[in-house]
This record gives sequence, structure tokens and C-alpha cells, in this order.
Amino acid sequence: MGKITPRVKVILVLIAFLGFTNFILSETTKFDLSKIVHQKIFLENIGKTEPLANKPVETAQKGRTGISPISPLSVNGLKMSSTTNEELLVKVQQISPVTCSDNADGVITMSVSGGTSPYKYSWSNGPTTKDLNGVPAGTYNLTVTDNNGNTDTAKATVTVEDNIAPNAVAKNITVQLNASGNTSIAAANIDNGSSDACGIASMSVVPNTFGCSNIGSNTVTLTVTDNNGKTSTATSTVTVEDNVAPNTVAKSVTVQLDASGNASITAADIDNGSSDACGIASMSVVPNTFGCSNIGSNTVTLTVTDNKRKNKHSYLNSDC
Repeated sequence: MGKITPRVKVILVLIAFLGFTNFILSETTKFDLSKIVHQKIFLENIGKTEPLANKPVETAQKGRTGISPISPLSVNGLKMSSTTNEELLVKVQQISPVTCSDNADGVITMSVSGGTSPYKYSWSNGPTTKDLNGVPAGTYNLTVTDNNGNTDTAKATVTVEDNIAPNAVAKNITVQLNASGNTSIAAANIDNGSSDACGIASMSVVPNTFGCSNIGSNTVTLTVTDNNGKTSTATSTVTVEDNVAPNTVAKSVTVQLDASGNASITAADIDNGSSDACGIASMSVVPNTFGCSNIGSNTVTLTVTDNKRKNKHSYLNSDC
């Protein structure tokens, strides 16, 4: 080969490096180095040529698309490294739970690294922002695509986290026993405006039944449960009263005057099955004594008093 002038050397060197420039313009292009194997670079002080290594470059997959590592190049023993992008990686950074099952106040914050910006975002529920705000409980998938078409996907699940118990408020009430000596109440009878931001699922009160033995003041407990299972309690006083008079039943009797011209009776003599659910304390009859002036029919009154000092009268005729 003839002598090469310095000007020709400069031109050849420029041509060679323009080839390298085209080689490293895109990190996601799959290269075939065999096309430039015979491209020769004349080195000024060595006077010999060295072909580039004939190594095909494989496209890396690793579950993601379009990542192409580039093999190092060598010119007469001098290694030249190409730039390789870090893998595109999408991760969940933070999730703020929904405060109530019916609310839409969840927040998802994502982290994106690697790849080539700018990124494009696509959520499974429609938005195209990096993070989600004001979403209900559920599972959401974010797909991120970088500027070179590489993609990665991450899943985020928003749960319900209600840490606030309901506000239980109870009031005092008075109830009456019925004729059978019983009564009952419901939670609604003593509820005084209990509330919860997520809604109340149920309320209960214990005890809720009362009888004669409960006449007077009784402490009861109201339990309020919200829609997320949180509970709260409040107490109140239930006053039980017996305002039902006893059932007084009398019968007619005939009595005989004695030798002195006198006779007497007791309440038991004319009682005909008087009753009271909470028990009878006493019975009396007026008048209960008779003489010669009372011969014939006489009206008497039977009075029955129950254990709570309620009484009732029954009138009948008694013959002497």
C-alpha cells in the first residue's frame, strides 16, 4: 500500500468514529456488529489495522421489553464501553387505607426508577398519573412505559382501616310492668343519638327484660357496633314501676248471729281468688262485724293491696 498523507489519515479516522457514533445512538436497538467487521481504522503511529470483534448483541428480556445491553468495543487493544440503561422498575412506595368501606379517600404513592424518562402511566381504573388519590378500597395495577417503549407493572391494594370506635350515648328511662308482671326494652329505647362516621351496624342493650324483682332502678349497658366491627358502650338507668292494681275478686257469704246477737267476718271469708302478678301484701274487709240491726243484706268492701302498695276494692252483699 502506498504512503498515506496526514490529511488522508484524518479523514479515515473521522469516518471510523462516525461509524461508532451511529452504533451508540440508540440503547434499545439490536446491533449486528458483523456489518462493520471489515471497517478498518488506520492508527497513526502503528501503521496497522485491526477489525472490530464480530460479536452479535442479544436483547435482554428479564420480564421486561426492549432492554439491549451493548458489548464493549475494541480498537487495537483499546476498549470502548457503550452506555446501558438501568432496568425500568415500578414499586409501591406507600398506601393510605380507606377510612370507611363506603368512602373513597385511599391514596397510592408509587416509585419509578430506571428506564428512560419521560414515563407514561396507565392505571387499571383509568387515570394516567403516577399516583392515585381519592380511591375506594380495591386492587389497582399501574403500567409504566418509558421513552424507549420499555414497560413494567406493579399492583397496589387499598384496604379499609377504621380505627375510630362509634360514639355511644344512652339516656335514662322509666318502664311499667304489665299485668303479668313483666316488661322489656330495646336498644332504641335508651339510645340518645349514638353515631359513627362509617355508619352503625347494630345496637344492643343488656339486660333488656325486667320483672317484679326489678322494680326500682336498674343499670343497663348499651353497646354500639359500627360497620367495620368497632364497638363502644354507654350505661343508663332503667326505672321499673308496677302501676297495675291487683285483681280483686269477692264472693257473697251468709253468717249467723251468735247467742249474743253478734257476728264477724274476715277478708279471707269473702275473697274469691284475688291476685297480683307481683304478689299480694294484704287484704281487708269493711264492715267486718254485724249485729241484730244488720239482719238481712249488707254491702261490704274487700280491699286487696299488692306488694307495691297498689290496691283495689271489690263490693258485695253479705247476708246476716
